Amino acid sequence: MTSARPAEPNFEFFTQCGEVGLSVTSGVTAPAARETMPWQTHTLYPEAQLNALLAWFEAHPGLATWIQGLGSLIAIAVAIWVPARMYSLARKEAEQERKLRTRRLALRIGPALKDVELELKRIRNAWLPQRRERGESLEVIFHNARLDMPQPLAETIGELYLFRGEIGNHLQQLVSILQRYSRIWEIARRNWDLNARNVSINDSAHDLISLVDIADALLAKALEGIAPIYDGKA
Repeated sequence: MTSARPAEPNFEFFTQCGEVGLSVTSGVTAPAARETMPWQTHTLYPEAQLNALLAWFEAHPGLATWIQGLGSLIAIAVAIWVPARMYSLARKEAEQERKLRTRRLALRIGPALKDVELELKRIRNAWLPQRRERGESLEVIFHNARLDMPQPLAETIGELYLFRGEIGNHLQQLVSILQRYSRIWEIARRNWDLNARNVSINDSAHDLISLVDIADALLAKALEGIAPIYDGKA
């Protein structure tokens, strides 16, 4: 006598909300389908999708707080970054403009500084003791020691600050020394008289020679500093 075979489970296939479910008549139920977000249902119209999304947000009140906090952080970051970026761009533009103006200024005063260099050499030679020994009068030597500020340098005194650092300092000090030299020379020329002429010149000669030495040292440093700017290498 043959034993009866147990009944095989009966499977039913059905579709619910676009998902395939499995039911076993033996009492074993299929696992629940994964939750589908409201806006992921493609059968809804855009208006319905929006309403479903809003309803989902209302069902999760903590999420709104997180989104609000994140939005606040983004707003603060943008408020900090935008002015900083604008300031950085403005500084970069101003620096480029300064470099362009500095280059134009170097091209303008470069030849004038070379002229000053030649004038200082001429004046230094004018005060050489050998000239007195050769019988040249002190009055002639004094008149030959006149030094005039070159016009390009005199017209750009207010722009020398564009040369930053030691270059600008040397140029400004050089201009000050040249102006002082001219004042001392002019005062000596006006104050001497026929009887005390040599005395007046002798009193001023020492100061003028000292100023020439100082101007010569400052000029050498200034020319060395502006050379790369003049040549377009800085």
